[in-house]
Amino acid sequence: MLNGVESRPFTLAAVRRCSAKQPPAKSELAGAATTMDVDPRSSCFPRLGSAIAPSFKVIGALDPTLIWRVTVLLTPGTVRLDHGRKQPVKFLQPQSPHRQAEPPASTTVENPALRVGTGRASAHHGELLQGVFEDEHGRLHRALLTLPYARQQAVATFWPRQQPGIGTRPAGRSKSARAAHLTLQHLGISGIGGDLTIESTIPIGHGYGSSTADVIATIRAVAASAGATLQHASVARLAVAAEGASDAIAYGEWALLFAHREGAVLEHFGREFPPLEVLGFRHMRGQPVDTLRHPRARYDSGEIELFRVLRGLACRSIRQQDPRLLGRVATLSAKINQRRLRKPSFDALTALANEHGAFGIQVAHSGTLIGILMDADEVMRGNRVAALKKSLAGAGFGDFTRFAIGTDGARNP
Repeated sequence: MLNGVESRPFTLAAVRRCSAKQPPAKSELAGAATTMDVDPRSSCFPRLGSAIAPSFKVIGALDPTLIWRVTVLLTPGTVRLDHGRKQPVKFLQPQSPHRQAEPPASTTVENPALRVGTGRASAHHGELLQGVFEDEHGRLHRALLTLPYARQQAVATFWPRQQPGIGTRPAGRSKSARAAHLTLQHLGISGIGGDLTIESTIPIGHGYGSSTADVIATIRAVAASAGATLQHASVARLAVAAEGASDAIAYGEWALLFAHREGAVLEHFGREFPPLEVLGFRHMRGQPVDTLRHPRARYDSGEIELFRVLRGLACRSIRQQDPRLLGRVATLSAKINQRRLRKPSFDALTALANEHGAFGIQVAHSGTLIGILMDADEVMRGNRVAALKKSLAGAGFGDFTRFAIGTDGARNP
């Protein structure tokens, strides 16, 4: 019994129940706790009631007639389920169905009169969330929630010719050449080659997605050359086939949980990102990272269960346009990633972000980029930003940039 209500057991027998009066465990990160009202049958938490990790403490029971207040902390992970308002459940219906991206169906262009084609693709600034997540059948996939960065772009131009083979400028862009070849195949065009020119402002090797931007710009350029427009899912699948892994930048600024080694959408969160201002930077001694050569992260069962909770929190933050909650999700994901690719002075960075009232920190999980997430509706004034940048520069960070997402107009302070 809990507060006079019978506790219904969760599916996993290993779940531990504690008294509702027991204080929650202290988190490693100041402000890492997240408390919310949640409908236990909400689409944002499809598995929360049926499979809570043995590494979590669970307080309370899921009564489908109540709204529950949920608190998520780390060290150890805790999910507190306390009695909420006794009122009918208000369901959170998804604005867009959760779906697996369709494989690209081959498109045949009849008697193509190819012409010069141009395509563009934006960079990204690392990720807000990355880990291992379940699909609708319970299978695990590596997936991520990309942070778009439209200020940096790659532009590809494709000049078709009658001889097979793809030439590139600059030389050595083998991933882009393969992307051009695969796109011609996908369009049903044979016996045609071309010359590909790539112009990009995106730095290489720090987590901006430079190679993915080159590849996606190439796919769009070749399609434009044939007078074709490809679906986002087709572009993403071709990009993965060309380079082995990709990001969700083929989908623009939509918030997606994207399986980057399969080119599939695990979940479409139904809205664009909530308004955020990002102060980006990197440690000036950080060396570029080759994403495909970097060892794949291995997660234990407790971390996989934690990703399940973070996915639900990310869903809620986007559907309800809650940038503070999304900042907390990003910080926890970055904290987990410290065990795989450490960012210098991470604890000092989180303390500095808290000191300046930021929502959290995000990182490139296989790069050197770091971003401090701030309120886009109450942007910190120039003197506060200057003070923050001065502190960061004194700790060895630099290459600063500042941009906004989820707003009607990008600011260029």
